[in-house]
Amino acid sequence: QLALSQYKQAIPFVQNDTSASSREILAHTYNNIAFAFEKIGATDSSALYFMKALAIRKKLNKQDKIGQSLAYLGQLATQMHRYQLAEKYLDDAIALNSKTGNSLYLAYAWMYKGDNALKQKNYTAALSHFRRSKQILLTNDLNTHIVKLALRTGNALLESNRLKEAAEEGNQAYAQAVKFSQSTEKREALRLLS
Repeated sequence: QLALSQYKQAIPFVQNDTSASSREILAHTYNNIAFAFEKIGATDSSALYFMKALAIRKKLNKQDKIGQSLAYLGQLATQMHRYQLAEKYLDDAIALNSKTGNSLYLAYAWMYKGDNALKQKNYTAALSHFRRSKQILLTNDLNTHIVKLALRTGNALLESNRLKEAAEEGNQAYAQAVKFSQSTEKREALRLLS
């Protein structure tokens, strides 16, 4: 709530400035407002602000940032159980991020596509998408992000009753969380292992 209040206070400073840099700051602020709404469970408001950010980025023709926004919208649509819409956003994000070479959000789009498949109990597809994401992260030395992926893979394996493999992913996630000082992920890994 405090974050929402402070981000909203920032908007008037850049809202009427038409320069590209101010427009991108406004889009970034809208993204952060969307994240804050997501954290408090207000998914409709979160979607609205992600859409506002996307609209600005489309006007600016910032292809890499559009790919980022599409990935976030795909993730949110999955949370809202709008699986086909999520698939559309994520396929668009994958195509765009592949074109722009935005490896991080290409990996995230595949990861969110895995989340979407997992929510629908399609374990084979989920694990395949997670593997694709991991390959991109490893190829581009984005190793700190692999912890999130290991946790998702572990949970997919756990849900599909592949317990030994789930434990292996949990141990890997825990070791990496310790290595990269990611306390939240460390707790999640311990929960998975328990």
